[in-house]
Amino acid sequence: MRSPLSEANGTAVLLLPELPIHISELVGRAYLTRGALLWAGTRVLAGIVLLSASGNPVRLHPAMAASLVVVVFILSYLDLKRRRETTLLHDLGIPAMLVVAIATIPAAFAESAIGLAGRLVR
Repeated sequence: MRSPLSEANGTAVLLLPELPIHISELVGRAYLTRGALLWAGTRVLAGIVLLSASGNPVRLHPAMAASLVVVVFILSYLDLKRRRETTLLHDLGIPAMLVVAIATIPAAFAESAIGLAGRLVR
C-alpha cells in the first residue's frame, strides 16, 4: 500500500503515516455510545446549572459548548482508565487516545448541530 507523498524541493515528504489501525464495528459502536451517554449526562448537568443561574440551557456560548466537548474528552479518558481497558486496547494495537477521540465525536457533532440550529432559528 502506497502512501500519498508530496514533493517539496526535490524531497519526498510523507503526508499520512502508515498506521494500519482497524477498529471493529462492535468496538466503535460501544465507544460512540459511551461517548454519547457521557455527553448527554454532561449536557443535562450543564443545563441544570444554567437553569439555577437563570440562564438558557439550550443556547450555549460557543466557548461553553467547546468546553463541554473537552469535558467529554476528559471523562472518556477517565472512564477508559477506570474500566482498565487501556491494556486491552494496547494489546489490540489501538491507541487509547484514538478511542477517546472516537468517544468525543458524538459530543462534537451534537454541540455543532445544536449551535447551528440555534443560529438558524434566530
